[in-house]
Amino acid sequence: MYAFFEPVPKIVTINGCNAHEFGCLAKGCKTTVRRFLDKGDAHSTGNMCKHVRSCWGADMLEAADEVKNANEVQEKIIGSVL
Repeated sequence: MYAFFEPVPKIVTINGCNAHEFGCLAKGCKTTVRRFLDKGDAHSTGNMCKHVRSCWGADMLEAADEVKNANEVQEKIIGSVL
């Protein structure tokens, strides 16, 4: 999932809770996805997955799941679209 977002997330504090804020790489998309670090699901990528499906399409998400790592997703899948 991380390959579809900016490589370095912003660190933000919202209502005293720290979070990583990931910006989408799609052209024209200004969506950010936050992952709060003090929650039980701090390692979950569910919201990122939902955004990728809605912004990039289900076929891009499936193609990304089939490759080995984020670098390969960037080179082979996202690079062909940007």
